[in-house]
Amino acid sequence: MASIDLSLDRIRTLISLLSRYTRPTIHIAGTNGKGSVASIVSSILHQSGLKVGRFTSPHLVTVRDSITIGQVAVTQERYQRTRSIVDRLNRQGDSSTPPPNTTIFEALTATALQIFEEEKVDVAVVEVGMGGRLDATNVIPDEVVKVSAITAVDIDHVRWLGSSVSSIAREKAGIARHGVPLVLGPQPRVEVQQVVAECARNVGTTLVAPAKVSTMPPTTSALPPPPQTVLYHPRNGEAAIKLEFPLFGSHQIDNLSTALSIIECLQEQNAFARSITSNSIIQGVKLVRWAGRLEFLEFASSSGKRLLLLVDGAHNSASMQSLRRYIDDNHLNAHSPVFIVALSESPPKTPTETLGPLLRAGDRVYVTRFSPVEDMPWVRPTSPDEVAESAKTLVGPTGMVWTSEGESSIGNLETLTEILERVATESSFAIVVGSLYLVADIYRLKDSLVFGVEP
Repeated sequence: MASIDLSLDRIRTLISLLSRYTRPTIHIAGTNGKGSVASIVSSILHQSGLKVGRFTSPHLVTVRDSITIGQVAVTQERYQRTRSIVDRLNRQGDSSTPPPNTTIFEALTATALQIFEEEKVDVAVVEVGMGGRLDATNVIPDEVVKVSAITAVDIDHVRWLGSSVSSIAREKAGIARHGVPLVLGPQPRVEVQQVVAECARNVGTTLVAPAKVSTMPPTTSALPPPPQTVLYHPRNGEAAIKLEFPLFGSHQIDNLSTALSIIECLQEQNAFARSITSNSIIQGVKLVRWAGRLEFLEFASSSGKRLLLLVDGAHNSASMQSLRRYIDDNHLNAHSPVFIVALSESPPKTPTETLGPLLRAGDRVYVTRFSPVEDMPWVRPTSPDEVAESAKTLVGPTGMVWTSEGESSIGNLETLTEILERVATESSFAIVVGSLYLVADIYRLKDSLVFGVEP
């Protein structure tokens, strides 16, 4: 199987060998926030009594946590039952079809869609892997897509999507379908609105604005903080609904407004959405969880010291800016945080470009690498020494940078445990950032349940 090779030809062939996909689907693209939007939408639909399938990527702890039904990852037995069929057809084809030989992600996408079909979910929420136009998830038949959505678009994956925001936005708008509402979330870049609006017109669909929400100021500065309080103003003119929203950061308010607009589109035109009520929206938002994104966890050192961790999968300049904004808005520097960082290799993106929006003079930084990633052999950590050199420039002579280079050839859980032990002796608060795969290592250390999956 190939690594990253954007094309629909191989997966179309593979899908043709499987049962036809017929599940009502919400399709979500974007640079940042698409997983959060998928989790919010899924939670609301689940609380509305619907059987909901969700496919997001990358996975966190194990590859099957990218496929959930009813907010719980599919079991190993359920995953393997379908994946073995997909892999056999992928290798062999059939009497009239040569082997498709898809990429790993294409095979995973086919597995997720087939599981949703076999389990007869009421609705599937599917996150684009990369881009949109040529992403494997765009093989979903036009007639089953009920709403498409695009979250915040920014520079990332330039090797595959182009080096300008406009070119990247055009690729993501490739999920637009004739007559299917296209929700465009709040955008940090003006040109995105223009490009997506043009693509919507060309396809023949309606561009839908995010839902109207307003936030209420926090009443405490405690760590970890309480959920955000949000007022949601429905498009149909009904009274505002007060929501408790446990995802943190102003960017998550943008994601919430995008998710609620998707829900409104479903309510306006789909019979299965009649079960969505104000109460199911309230409960769905209250109970949403999106692991590893601005999430607070606790680590107890061997000496008994408590270390509060803020873990976040921020891995590009835009997401680092969002994290920095959250730190500043909530005065987290008052708690003397230590940063624990690992980055993925993603040229031409450099560690300085990625970390520049986050780190400040005087910051303390521990640099490491993450464990090998299941089913993603092309993902490699950036050398800790290379990251450390960039960090030293950013934090200056008043800062501190420690690197795990030389500590371990893999730099996996033992090294990460050592870092947490060291940090616990000098601070009670650390921010783990730079890669979702580093966050996954934190979960493995904590032996946490993620979407019902044991690490």
